[in-house]
Amino acid sequence: MLRQLERYEILHEIAHGGMATVYRARDTKLDRMVALKVMHPHLRGAEDARLRFAREARTIAKLHHPNIVEIYDFSGQDSAEVYIATELLTGPTLKAFAQAHPAMPVEIAACVGIHIARALIISHHEGVVHRDVKPENVLIHEDRTIKLTDFGLAQMRDTHSMTVTGQILGSPGHMAPEQVEGKECDARCDIFSLGTVLYVLSVGESPFTAPTPHSVLMQIAHGDYIEPLRKRPAVGAHFNRVIVRCMQTSPDARYASAEELEQALSTFAIDMGIEDPTRALKEYLRDPQASAKDIETRSIERLLHHGDRSREKRDYPEARDYYERALALEPGQPAVLASLAAMARAGTRIRAGVMVAGILAALMSVLLVFVLVRQRSAITTFPSGRRDGSIALGNSESRVTSLGKPAPVEVSPSAESASTGTQLKRKRGHRAISASARRVVFRPFPQNVTIAVDDAAPRPFGPDFQEIHLEPGVHRFQIVGAQGCCVNQSFELNIPPGDAPYVVQRSLSLRPAILVVRSNVPADVVVGNGDAKGRSHSALLVELGDSFRSVQRVTVSAPERSAVSRSVVLEAGKVTDLDVALEKP
Repeated sequence: MLRQLERYEILHEIAHGGMATVYRARDTKLDRMVALKVMHPHLRGAEDARLRFAREARTIAKLHHPNIVEIYDFSGQDSAEVYIATELLTGPTLKAFAQAHPAMPVEIAACVGIHIARALIISHHEGVVHRDVKPENVLIHEDRTIKLTDFGLAQMRDTHSMTVTGQILGSPGHMAPEQVEGKECDARCDIFSLGTVLYVLSVGESPFTAPTPHSVLMQIAHGDYIEPLRKRPAVGAHFNRVIVRCMQTSPDARYASAEELEQALSTFAIDMGIEDPTRALKEYLRDPQASAKDIETRSIERLLHHGDRSREKRDYPEARDYYERALALEPGQPAVLASLAAMARAGTRIRAGVMVAGILAALMSVLLVFVLVRQRSAITTFPSGRRDGSIALGNSESRVTSLGKPAPVEVSPSAESASTGTQLKRKRGHRAISASARRVVFRPFPQNVTIAVDDAAPRPFGPDFQEIHLEPGVHRFQIVGAQGCCVNQSFELNIPPGDAPYVVQRSLSLRPAILVVRSNVPADVVVGNGDAKGRSHSALLVELGDSFRSVQRVTVSAPERSAVSRSVVLEAGKVTDLDVALEKP
């Protein structure tokens, strides 16, 4: 034991920083091990340093999440020594781990990002902007999970920033441009910093490197860095786009929230065959080498599958993105090379087809002019209304596009009135439905969702969009619940040929509701008959079963105070705030 500090036996030093030293210590009252962060003696008289310590304690105390370090105790501003006691995390920092494992699969980088984003979701909901998200402030715990730590620079809603004129608080290399320029920071500041963390994990080095801190800050302000895909081709175009969007110089160009970034990372992970990021991260932390090999094998299979599907749809740029990452993971992969060769041959055929289609389009234009002239002549010849000699253009269902495919003809009102057959009224630019296409009908639950098919833009399910016609074969679907109500689904279906409608019936799992009770004193919170329990000023997850919205009875109690019960409407995936004042009896 080094020394005794009030109730704590300080055993040995863990880390040393510019403001404090972190020790491994034992709480003699509760007989448990803690991490004790003790302010350096020369800073104890500095009022701003004490305020920063106190603010960090208050900030962490109100944040409860599996990926956020838990606080146990705070010395208070009047103590001779200033300290914070938190849970003792067992593993190294994410920075040290990444340096020891520089070839980390980007799928695992995505899993790490998902968990940090989830911690930031809770933090941002409480009005706390971390402002110092970096690999050094993420710790690995028990070889199974990660924890976001060090909220010393956090800026809370309704409080003044500790930044003074001419002073920049943060870590060069991970600061957002608005931090560098001394501007107001919001949640998107943490989005930028998390992007730099993903960059480091994916590439193995910082995106901003320069001889001096000032030069680094200038690079950040101007967005001067090399995209991760150019540094390491195995990153792939899809994950590269996620990182680049996080690191946009303008906050408006980044992901708008931690929720949106978490969804983007989760979609990437699912596309690469990772349905459970928590389990995947746990397996990798326990055995990085074996896990990385399994992930690489699975990823190559998924990339080849996605590439082949895109090639079948003639989306060659998308297919090339998949194939190129597969080759970066396994150079000379035979199946990928064969697919690239087939794509190259198909591209040659298309170029030849475009030339032929261009000639056909020109001929059709001449024919169309001739038909219109004949029709006008016919109408003039039969003023009594007879159409015996007219040509009913309204029966013409399609024309030839530049690719030789049928597309609709937009007919003038006079031509429509001349038609005696069934009219096909289509808007310009819509594709004609082929004879082999099958009607696919959607039946989602809940119905307040958007649906994306293959690479088309998502469309809201409703009166104007409940079905679609698809060619038989494998298609990719993504169903996203409105406002984060549900666990989104990305899946593939093989649509078989047939005349009857093919029904796609999917139920999205509802996310738990989030209840935050704010009380004038620390209190216990019970939802319903004990279905969920927690403390005030923390995020309490409430499972709603199959109900999108539910009225729950919430009871708030504290020692020497009269309990209060309220009825609260909770909604899946949404945050509900409840303010309660507990009075003395």
